[in-house]
Amino acid sequence: MSALAVPAAVPAAVSAAISAVVDHPPDGTPPPMSKNALKRHLRKLAKKSASAASSNPSSTATTSSNNNNGSNPIGSKSSRANITRSTGVIPPRAAHRSVWSPPLPSQLSSPVIHYLETLESALRKKHTGSSSRPSVLEDCHGSMIFSPLSGPYVNKGLTSIPIVITSLTSLDLSSNYVSNLTGISRLSSLKSLNLSRNIFIELDPEILSCKNLEILDLTHNMLRCSSKALLIPHWSNLSLKTLDLRYNNKVNTVRIHDKLKECCRGTVLVTVNNFGEEGEGWGERDEGHLRSQLEPWNTAGLRRRLVTEFKGKLMGLEYEREQVMEELIKAYDREGPREIVYVESERKVDPGRCSRLLGLLRGWSSSFKNGNEERKSVKAENYMILTKVEHVSSRNKSSAAKKLGEYTELWREAEEAMYEHDPGFDFTAIAVTHNFKGSPHIDRQNSGPFYGLSLGRFRGGGIRVEVTARVVADVCTRERFGKVDGRFPHWVNEWDGEERFSLIFYRTEGAVEEVQAAIFEVPRTLEEMQEAQKSNQIVPFTKVNGFTAGHDGGNPAGVVLPEIAKTVPPASRVAVAHAIGYSETCFVDSIETNPLRISLNYYTPVEQVDVCGHATVACLGLLLKEGLLPAPVADNGGMIEGALNLQCGEVRFEIVGQEVFMSQLPVRVAALEEDSLKRLLECLRVKEEDLDDALFLPCLASTGLWDIMVALKHEETLDSLAPDFRLMSSLSKDLDAVGVHVCVRTPKNCWKVRNFAPRFGINEESATGTSNCALAGVLGRAGAMKWGERCVFEQGDGMGASSRILVRLGASAAEPAWVGGRYKIMESSSVTESIE
Repeated sequence: MSALAVPAAVPAAVSAAISAVVDHPPDGTPPPMSKNALKRHLRKLAKKSASAASSNPSSTATTSSNNNNGSNPIGSKSSRANITRSTGVIPPRAAHRSVWSPPLPSQLSSPVIHYLETLESALRKKHTGSSSRPSVLEDCHGSMIFSPLSGPYVNKGLTSIPIVITSLTSLDLSSNYVSNLTGISRLSSLKSLNLSRNIFIELDPEILSCKNLEILDLTHNMLRCSSKALLIPHWSNLSLKTLDLRYNNKVNTVRIHDKLKECCRGTVLVTVNNFGEEGEGWGERDEGHLRSQLEPWNTAGLRRRLVTEFKGKLMGLEYEREQVMEELIKAYDREGPREIVYVESERKVDPGRCSRLLGLLRGWSSSFKNGNEERKSVKAENYMILTKVEHVSSRNKSSAAKKLGEYTELWREAEEAMYEHDPGFDFTAIAVTHNFKGSPHIDRQNSGPFYGLSLGRFRGGGIRVEVTARVVADVCTRERFGKVDGRFPHWVNEWDGEERFSLIFYRTEGAVEEVQAAIFEVPRTLEEMQEAQKSNQIVPFTKVNGFTAGHDGGNPAGVVLPEIAKTVPPASRVAVAHAIGYSETCFVDSIETNPLRISLNYYTPVEQVDVCGHATVACLGLLLKEGLLPAPVADNGGMIEGALNLQCGEVRFEIVGQEVFMSQLPVRVAALEEDSLKRLLECLRVKEEDLDDALFLPCLASTGLWDIMVALKHEETLDSLAPDFRLMSSLSKDLDAVGVHVCVRTPKNCWKVRNFAPRFGINEESATGTSNCALAGVLGRAGAMKWGERCVFEQGDGMGASSRILVRLGASAAEPAWVGGRYKIMESSSVTESIE
């Protein structure tokens, strides 16, 4: 038999397949239908399908929304009437890739949409060649592809087809949301298969089991341009006469056509790009060029904009995409650059949360020698996607779970940050990027808007999104969440600086949200932004590395000199330190020269701290370079010495050549309780036998700031440490400690150390003076160092920031030790911050 319609007694899988083609608003939003109403609707469709089969048994079985065989095709007037009766909603006729955006009351009252439509109308009036119609937001965005439907509308796959259907020779599944062909091998008699206008990304190898297949229509899908996705070279196993792959944006080169031709016996149809720029991968697009910003739109969308927005001539199908694009760009050139508006949420992410996330992101990026590029088309140094396991296909579940387990801390911190900002936002995945550039694109698989959060030391780098034909919004995501509908063309604006990390929270499953506006806060113009920033103050600072190994490595600190420090009140210093972005920033409050006495205050991105070794070395080195300290005294061996007024009390300092030393308070030591020791082992993920108990037992030690001290037996154990930072942060807080300082004795008779301080957003420090000085005191008490001895502590090698910290123990446990090292002045810069 050549064809058979689905019978009235519909099994569960076929019922699900029928539900996949229920007429719905083309923007992907399912009709609001109760469970019982949906069941009634499916029964009606099943009865009508059976009735059609009995009246016309030779008709081809189809689930197409464009079926015109007289059997009540989906998209017809009567089908829409059925939905209206059961739901009270009147949907429009289905039109492929068009947006259904009726003027809902929520839209008309939206201040964001009202603002954008008003701005677009004002811009139209400035140009005589533009449309005179009132601006409606949907005018600019009427050609988009959306993600598959969810819930009862998801196509479950053809897994339970009655035997009678297996003799079909022709099957039409066009214009649906089909993405897999599970069970298609049972249709062994199939000769013609129409899969056009679906959402295939790659083809299921099961289709190769249809040995009698002669015609395969895969036009207007989303197929990837790879041998795996296109089943190259396996087509030689079939007797295909026609393989139609036209209008797949990524399958557009002569090379891929030739590859397919080699393995396919019949005719291969591919839409080849003849103009060089059409179909250009979005990672290769230059975000500064208008053409690149328009490339995400399909050709129909470009034609529509040319006619409706710029009164251009109607360019039909006989005109190639390149010709339409050229005409549209000419129209834009006549009007000048597009308007830029700015969106910046007033609510920032908690500084401590930002610091912890930044530490985790730096650790992630530094773990790859040659970069991590999960998506080759993306222009970024590192790119990774973390997905909730329940939203991953069974084929990829184990690998997704393994990756999520590897980055559990990063996922948890990101998830909590999102929950604090918007508890109701449901995301299925997070895209993690490092130094992402440009790349205008549309997120065609997203089910709704996404949130972006960016961190690091950079300027610029906002997410730019086209909100109307003439207006682009710049959404600030630096240390704050920005909400954007990625189903509009968007890209990362140009930026400069050392690093830019971003977290993109998005959803590709569940109910599809209606497309309204690309942004969700009323934007401001450039003039309004500049006016709002008049109260901000520019704070210059200098980056100086302390405890360098030779001229490299060390730990960077920000130093704010006295003339600037006096203009920044204490209430604003944490915010300034957070904006500067280093683990500590030192403010020089005063310098008295007779006798030499310097007042210093230290701030992390989270709070003020009493003392910081590497920031002190960095600060004194800069003061010497700037000529703010007296000249060295020859009679004193060329030494400069004086006192430092700190929150923890007064300490002494010495500068000899390039080495800076500061005295510490006598070391204090406290034992750990058994419960704390168990928690320590758990957060370090080591066993008790890994500890070097013969050297000293884990304990608390301080010369001003408390740290948890740990000695390990083997250097390999130290190098492989991968702590649970969440547990470590909790333990440090309970013990009122800065963090955990771990050491091991090396064959070179020095000490190799690692320092972890997640409580203050610093997962690992490359150099710590006070911690090593306290450790030296513990080693002196344990007899591993002699009183009065000078020793070297090596730190930061695994972070690519080798540091050398020098410690001179006092003559006894009651006398202060000295800690010091070299410094290197890196660069001067500034931050802009609102000063209270």
